[in-house]
Amino acid sequence: MKIGINAQGLISGAPCGINTYLRNLIPALSKLDHANDFLLFSSDRIHLEGLEENVTQKSGRKWGSFSLIGFSRLFNENECDVAFIPKETLPLFIKKPVVITVYDLFFIKMYRKFKNQIKLSAKIHYELARLTAFKKATKLCAISTSCKEDLVEICDIDPQKIEVTPLSFDPQYFFPRSEEEIGTIRKKYSITQPYFLNISSIFWDPKNVMGVLKAFRLIQEAGFPHELIMVGKIGPSYSKMQEYIERYNLKVKCLISITVEEIAILLSGAQALVYPSFHEGFGLPIVEAMAAGCPVITSNVSAMPETAGGAALLVDPYQCEDLFEAMKK
Repeated sequence: MKIGINAQGLISGAPCGINTYLRNLIPALSKLDHANDFLLFSSDRIHLEGLEENVTQKSGRKWGSFSLIGFSRLFNENECDVAFIPKETLPLFIKKPVVITVYDLFFIKMYRKFKNQIKLSAKIHYELARLTAFKKATKLCAISTSCKEDLVEICDIDPQKIEVTPLSFDPQYFFPRSEEEIGTIRKKYSITQPYFLNISSIFWDPKNVMGVLKAFRLIQEAGFPHELIMVGKIGPSYSKMQEYIERYNLKVKCLISITVEEIAILLSGAQALVYPSFHEGFGLPIVEAMAAGCPVITSNVSAMPETAGGAALLVDPYQCEDLFEAMKK
């Protein structure tokens, strides 16, 4: 059987989101399944290591939206039997079975609360997926049971159509590091005290970045010597964060350009990962931290308790005092 995979997410090369998902999943699939052939379709050549001989790469013109049209063209030209789509877009002109991975329904569930930071176009994208792609797909892969429950409740999807396929950490990066490695990264970023680590894909309110800062302010005022290291991309809350840090003279460093390797080492040396998001489809940094030997503080909502599996301190993300007490502990 020929399985056509939309590998467009590997074009960017950025180690996050769909890129990370595909970069780890495809080589593993090629090793696990030698009975089938995997064809990777994209609008340009991609570089992916660790592939077996049952994987072939094919590239073609973008054709406007590659996920809608370009992928369909390559899929049909190569006479594939099944389409695997690692995003919420149903390709046009495909009459074979389609499997779609769903990461979360955040943009639908949390739109009202965060509509000042969520683009309306993002909500519309997911509403269209709810009405079309999720309904028409042959199978859906949900990355957590929490995500599956949302698909059933919000999108009225038959539970039998959904397979829960949890995520995992990349063992190439996430493992307990040596004191020498930790010392080197501390020196690079001038970290002289014990530190808490907060990781966000982007600095914005859904990641509860202001809640983290307010809890850390209480830690600092209580006399603890710790620093707070916040990792992420500049987002809608960044200027607000900087104003708060300066106003209360907080010992906080925001690291913008940082590699996966550096994040892994920072996790290995941290007092704890502080990860009190308001919503997560899975919460990959939770298991990455655990793999690196780092204690975890995370939220008691959505998928985070499921991902933590009883091995983290759970807090109410809406209660700053809860987070403060967990950090003290």
